[in-house]
Amino acid sequence: MEIKTYQYILLLAFITAVWRRTENRVLFLVPFLGLAVLFELVLGKLMKYYYDNNMITTNIFVIICVLYYLLLFTQEFRKQWYWLLAGIYMISLGISSYTQGFMSIMSIAYNTGMIMVIVSVFRYLYDLIIRDHYKPLHQIPLFWMALGILMFYSSSFPILNFLNRFIYADYDFALRMIDMLSIGNIFLSLGYLGTIICQKNTKTLSTSLP
Repeated sequence: MEIKTYQYILLLAFITAVWRRTENRVLFLVPFLGLAVLFELVLGKLMKYYYDNNMITTNIFVIICVLYYLLLFTQEFRKQWYWLLAGIYMISLGISSYTQGFMSIMSIAYNTGMIMVIVSVFRYLYDLIIRDHYKPLHQIPLFWMALGILMFYSSSFPILNFLNRFIYADYDFALRMIDMLSIGNIFLSLGYLGTIICQKNTKTLSTSLP
């Protein structure tokens, strides 16, 4: 079973997170990366090997990712905001599962969730860069997470939005598109790794454990 570049980086991020767990200041980061490794390198590979389709595990992990990102980047808001956004996402998830099913890319739910994540990330970056512009960005863990998410979604959005159509129209071409998604995942995995490495500043937005 092929292990892609971003999966190596993801595994390195998880190992580094476990090694530096006492320095970690990002909420639930180590368990999240553990789940990422489980879904990407174990469950997804097994589904692909035995059933030639890992879309179910991919869709489940996407749900975990969206809810986790929303949790991280809404910590400075009232808790009601997280539950409101999570509720909207769950509604879109229900619509997507009914109209698209778990055996296809659930693009309705995915884009709804990620758009809310991106808005939350921009709000976080506004507070971080504009309101607290004196802070050294390279020392702030969630800055790297935010950067990775933005680069991942901006590079992957066109493919994810039309991939279901490509799969039905030209499966071989769709496989090449899926390979291109690995580039976006490299940015995301590097964002995770940067979040782990840059744990110096403990008084930053959304970085302290409760």
